[in-house]
Amino acid sequence: MSERTRIARELHDTLLQSFHGLLFRFQAVSDLFPQRPAEAKEKLDSTIDQAAEAITEGRDAVQDLRSSTVVTTNLVITIGALGQELAANQAGHIRAAFGIEVQGAPRELHPILKDEVYRVAGEALRNAFKHAEAGQIDVGIGYEERQLRLLVWDDGNGIDPKVLEEAPTQDILACWHAGACRDCRWAPGRMD
Repeated sequence: MSERTRIARELHDTLLQSFHGLLFRFQAVSDLFPQRPAEAKEKLDSTIDQAAEAITEGRDAVQDLRSSTVVTTNLVITIGALGQELAANQAGHIRAAFGIEVQGAPRELHPILKDEVYRVAGEALRNAFKHAEAGQIDVGIGYEERQLRLLVWDDGNGIDPKVLEEAPTQDILACWHAGACRDCRWAPGRMD
């Protein structure tokens, strides 16, 4: 995949979608102000919070674009560092621990492949830390002779079945959207 295509997709997946959603919310608030100003103010405050999240997502996306593959192409190191950083930077009352398990002998990967797998893992980890309300979030990396397996799991609250019904293929599995995985599977709800 060309670098330009990758950057365009990354910007589309983060910044543009977030800002598009914000525009709709601001328009709804604007329409609501004349009839119900108190409700409009409440929605405006919520939209401002979403704008702050969009800025954070955009900053993370730009940081990912700037990240260098020269440092290492070892997924264990790069994904482990990201997981530790996300665990350390949590806000709120629930603070998840992070762990990483490796099966097989870790090996260096082509930088483009490493970047794609890192992006998929990063999106899954960010979603888990942000939404799962988990006590533990783990990554499993399996090195096999002719394939690489990446698993991300947590002990959190799972994905609401209504979300899965409304958008079963959108934003649930980043790896499907990224086209980085032929055989992605997920299990709704808790995995004990």
